[in-house]
Amino acid sequence: MTGKLQDLLSHSYYSYAVPDGADVGTLLNLAERYRNSGTLILRYKENGTCGVYAAGREFTPKMSSGRSFLESDFQSHSKTAIISDTSTDQLKKIDGRSCILIDNKYFEVIGTFSRSDNIVNRDANVYYNLSAYKTEKTVKLRGQYALDAGTDSAQLAADFQNAFQADSIHTPEDLSFKNRLHTAIFNQAITIMPLILVVLMILLNSINVTLNWIDKRKNELITRRICGATTSALMLHLSRDYILLVTISYVFGFAVVAVASHFILIYQLSLEYFTQIWYNRDMEKELRANARKADAETQYEIRKAIIRML
Repeated sequence: MTGKLQDLLSHSYYSYAVPDGADVGTLLNLAERYRNSGTLILRYKENGTCGVYAAGREFTPKMSSGRSFLESDFQSHSKTAIISDTSTDQLKKIDGRSCILIDNKYFEVIGTFSRSDNIVNRDANVYYNLSAYKTEKTVKLRGQYALDAGTDSAQLAADFQNAFQADSIHTPEDLSFKNRLHTAIFNQAITIMPLILVVLMILLNSINVTLNWIDKRKNELITRRICGATTSALMLHLSRDYILLVTISYVFGFAVVAVASHFILIYQLSLEYFTQIWYNRDMEKELRANARKADAETQYEIRKAIIRML
């Protein structure tokens, strides 16, 4: 899973944090400078939201409905976005259009996509048109940026650092096998470590049970040996009994695991369901608060206009 990267990035991408913010106009000009190399610039926000600007290439995740971004969307600086199938609860109808709130601005949702099943390098939940901010003067966007221009990624990264006060987060060297293995283990530590401990406990317990089982049959083995049984015959007899015991234990254990997995799955689905309900309630509260704030600002501007007219 670590070999396949998130958000349609190639293995040559660079990533930087820009605490003081990046000027959108300068950022888009850098992308256009390397258009012939097929440039992709991503800006990451919290909650799996990602700004996108593509120059000389397409940005086409696996769409399930609608469409992805077109060249005309980036050039016209339209407030458009695409969302994952699992994020449709964040939509709000405005003038008959499905919209989503990002940075206190509503973006029209033009399509939905299916995220990849990569659990290490996860795709974003929402992609929005980064060029939409170019229409606003002196806008500087803080956050983490990913820069991908294929073979020209290193030069694009150098120009980016010269233009902004940026701290390096990721370089292509970070995708070496050693680092990818470390990433996989780090991301899967919660799942792997208990599994390793369980396997070790099972092995130790199996060895202990086997030794006790053989020790209890010591008198039987001695008697068979006195009666003329050969070593190979004794080994065959023990092996047959042991295989039968292990098979019965496996069938019983498999049945227990199957029943337990069923109940665990029900618990996980219930937990996800109620978590989604709580998240939807929080999102609804946030949307209502933002709507009230927007209405208050609109009323304030109307009052100012009336006062100027008077």
